[in-house]
Amino acid sequence: MARTVPGARPEQVVVTREFRVEGPAGKLRARLRVYRDRTGLALRDPSGKLRARLGVGGGEARLVLHDAGGKPRAGLYVDEHGSRLTLHDATGKLRAGLYVDEDGPQLMLFDAARRPVWKAP
Repeated sequence: MARTVPGARPEQVVVTREFRVEGPAGKLRARLRVYRDRTGLALRDPSGKLRARLGVGGGEARLVLHDAGGKPRAGLYVDEHGSRLTLHDATGKLRAGLYVDEDGPQLMLFDAARRPVWKAP
Protein backbone atom coordinates (compact mmCIF):
# COMPACT_ATOMS: atom_id res chain seq x y z
CA MET A 1 0.00 0.00 0.00
CA ALA A 2 1.35 3.41 -0.96
CA ARG A 3 1.67 6.17 1.61
CA THR A 4 2.84 9.74 1.57
CA VAL A 5 5.76 11.01 3.60
CA PRO A 6 4.77 13.20 6.55
CA GLY A 7 5.57 16.84 5.91
CA ALA A 8 5.83 16.41 2.13
CA ARG A 9 3.27 17.64 -0.32
CA PRO A 10 1.25 14.57 -1.43
CA GLU A 11 2.16 15.00 -5.10
CA GLN A 12 5.91 14.96 -4.31
CA VAL A 13 6.60 11.72 -2.45
CA VAL A 14 5.02 8.27 -2.58
CA VAL A 15 6.39 5.39 -0.50
CA THR A 16 5.64 1.85 -1.63
CA ARG A 17 7.36 -1.49 -2.35
CA GLU A 18 6.19 -1.63 -5.94
CA PHE A 19 5.36 1.01 -8.51
CA ARG A 20 3.72 0.14 -11.84
CA VAL A 21 3.27 2.30 -14.92
CA GLU A 22 0.68 1.39 -17.54
CA GLY A 23 0.47 2.67 -21.10
CA PRO A 24 -2.65 4.22 -22.67
CA ALA A 25 -4.01 0.75 -23.55
CA GLY A 26 -3.68 -0.38 -19.93
CA LYS A 27 -0.66 -2.66 -20.53
CA LEU A 28 2.14 -2.75 -18.01
CA ARG A 29 5.07 -0.68 -19.35
CA ALA A 30 7.35 -0.32 -16.33
CA ARG A 31 7.67 -1.77 -12.86
CA LEU A 32 9.96 -0.68 -10.06
CA ARG A 33 9.91 -2.96 -7.07
CA VAL A 34 11.73 -4.04 -3.95
CA TYR A 35 11.64 -7.77 -3.20
CA ARG A 36 13.52 -9.15 -0.20
CA ASP A 37 17.11 -7.87 -0.66
CA ARG A 38 16.70 -6.91 -4.34
CA THR A 39 15.56 -3.78 -6.14
CA GLY A 40 14.61 -3.97 -9.79
CA LEU A 41 13.29 -1.92 -12.66
CA ALA A 42 11.70 -3.69 -15.64
CA LEU A 43 10.79 -1.81 -18.83
CA ARG A 44 8.40 -3.17 -21.47
CA ASP A 45 7.54 -2.08 -25.00
CA PRO A 46 4.00 -1.04 -26.07
CA SER A 47 3.06 -4.68 -26.74
CA GLY A 48 4.07 -5.66 -23.20
CA LYS A 49 7.31 -7.49 -24.09
CA LEU A 50 10.16 -7.17 -21.59
CA ARG A 51 12.94 -5.04 -23.15
CA ALA A 52 15.22 -4.04 -20.26
CA ARG A 53 15.91 -4.98 -16.65
CA LEU A 54 18.03 -3.12 -14.15
CA GLY A 55 18.60 -4.71 -10.78
CA VAL A 56 20.63 -4.46 -7.61
CA GLY A 57 20.83 -7.09 -4.90
CA GLY A 58 22.44 -10.30 -3.82
CA GLY A 59 25.84 -8.63 -4.11
CA GLU A 60 25.33 -7.82 -7.79
CA ALA A 61 24.27 -4.94 -10.02
CA ARG A 62 22.98 -5.89 -13.48
CA LEU A 63 21.53 -4.50 -16.67
CA VAL A 64 19.97 -6.92 -19.16
CA LEU A 65 18.65 -5.84 -22.58
CA HIS A 66 16.07 -7.96 -24.43
CA ASP A 67 15.12 -8.11 -28.10
CA ALA A 68 11.61 -7.45 -29.50
CA GLY A 69 10.71 -11.08 -28.76
CA GLY A 70 11.65 -10.73 -25.10
CA LYS A 71 14.85 -12.83 -25.32
CA PRO A 72 17.92 -11.59 -23.43
CA ARG A 73 20.54 -10.31 -25.91
CA ALA A 74 23.08 -8.41 -23.79
CA GLY A 75 23.94 -8.20 -20.13
CA LEU A 76 26.27 -6.17 -17.94
CA TYR A 77 26.95 -7.50 -14.44
CA VAL A 78 29.12 -6.25 -11.58
CA ASP A 79 29.76 -8.07 -8.30
CA GLU A 80 32.51 -8.39 -5.70
CA HIS A 81 34.55 -10.63 -8.04
CA GLY A 82 34.56 -8.30 -11.06
CA SER A 83 32.45 -7.43 -14.07
CA ARG A 84 30.97 -9.30 -17.05
CA LEU A 85 29.57 -8.32 -20.41
CA THR A 86 27.54 -11.08 -22.05
CA LEU A 87 26.09 -11.31 -25.56
CA HIS A 88 23.36 -13.78 -26.48
CA ASP A 89 22.02 -15.14 -29.78
CA ALA A 90 18.44 -14.85 -31.07
CA THR A 91 17.36 -17.78 -28.87
CA GLY A 92 18.77 -16.12 -25.74
CA LYS A 93 21.75 -18.49 -25.44
CA LEU A 94 25.07 -17.10 -24.25
CA ARG A 95 27.47 -16.79 -27.20
CA ALA A 96 30.17 -14.36 -26.06
CA GLY A 97 31.45 -12.99 -22.80
CA LEU A 98 34.02 -10.50 -21.63
CA TYR A 99 35.01 -11.06 -18.02
CA VAL A 100 37.26 -8.95 -15.80
CA ASP A 101 38.12 -10.20 -12.33
CA GLU A 102 41.08 -10.28 -9.93
CA ASP A 103 42.96 -12.51 -12.43
CA GLY A 104 42.53 -9.99 -15.27
CA PRO A 105 40.42 -9.85 -18.43
CA GLN A 106 39.18 -12.84 -20.43
CA LEU A 107 37.20 -13.01 -23.66
CA MET A 108 35.25 -16.19 -24.45
CA LEU A 109 33.10 -17.38 -27.37
CA PHE A 110 30.59 -20.20 -26.94
CA ASP A 111 28.76 -22.64 -29.22
CA ALA A 112 24.98 -23.14 -29.09
CA ALA A 113 25.41 -25.67 -26.25
CA ARG A 114 27.31 -23.04 -24.22
CA ARG A 115 30.61 -24.88 -24.61
CA PRO A 116 33.64 -22.59 -24.95
CA VAL A 117 35.00 -22.66 -28.52
CA TRP A 118 37.56 -19.86 -28.15
CA LYS A 119 39.06 -17.80 -25.36
CA ALA A 120 41.84 -15.31 -24.79
CA PRO A 121 43.97 -15.45 -22.82
